Amino acid sequence: ETTPNIIIDDDVLLGSGIHMYIPYHEYSDPEKKICDQGYRYKGNIKICQGAWVGANSIILSGVTIGKGAIISAGAVVVSIPVTILFISLSRYLVSGLTMGSVKG
Repeated sequence: ETTPNIIIDDDVLLGSGIHMYIPYHEYSDPEKKICDQGYRYKGNIKICQGAWVGANSIILSGVTIGKGAIISAGAVVVSIPVTILFISLSRYLVSGLTMGSVKG
């Protein structure tokens, strides 16, 4: 099995404290301790051209952050593809919206 990669295109802004995780623990056997079950990989992490990933964000295996995407500080990105992700303590929005369709 080939280990996936982290791919970062040109003109990407990365805030401080970002974590990107390619492997994650296997947990399919409830009779075994998680630490004894090994690791799995969903795929590459790709951050496309012009994206902005806020400070202290976490990006998990298999995620593609789309061209020009904005990921808020402290976000946990688990699905693909992502164009805009805003997180607050009280609510969240994950969408394939374009910048022109976001209203204040």
